[in-house]
Amino acid sequence: MRGLPYGIPKLIVTTLASGNTRWHVDISDIILVPSLLDISGLNPMLEMVLNNAAQAVAGMVKGYRSYVASGKRVVSITMYGTTTRGVSRARKILEEAGYEAWVFHASGVGGRTMEQLMSMGRIHGVLDMTLAEIGAYLVGGLHDAGPHRLEMAGRLVCPWSLCPVQLTRSCCLPGIRFRRSL
Repeated sequence: MRGLPYGIPKLIVTTLASGNTRWHVDISDIILVPSLLDISGLNPMLEMVLNNAAQAVAGMVKGYRSYVASGKRVVSITMYGTTTRGVSRARKILEEAGYEAWVFHASGVGGRTMEQLMSMGRIHGVLDMTLAEIGAYLVGGLHDAGPHRLEMAGRLVCPWSLCPVQLTRSCCLPGIRFRRSL
């Protein structure tokens, strides 16, 4: 299912839907539904779950719309809770300038999804304001995006602004004052 294009309805009923689903979904738009029971023979509870899942797929197929670009240049921005205010301001500035801004949560799969969309030609510029995925890769954190996270923009020669340091109000270095620009 991960090989199917974004937007094509994809749903899996599984016992694994309530655990760590990253390895099953990865950077796709697969929807996981918990089976509630192990899938080992039918019974009224499992039949209810499977019926609801079938109805969900039917609704997604009936209402399916393929992606249609707006015609605007797309700039992607990476965001995390600590960078929300700056990203929100940057998004507003980009939109006022006529760009379409797509914000990706720096959750490991967020940055990788952004890079997949870049490789598909849907993103034209990058404002990488949140590099938590890189730190997570280097120290083994939860939101690890892997060793190739920062390669796609360079490979595509895509306009790219990288913000390597995240400064907050609590950032305090002796003798250095930071001017807030975004």
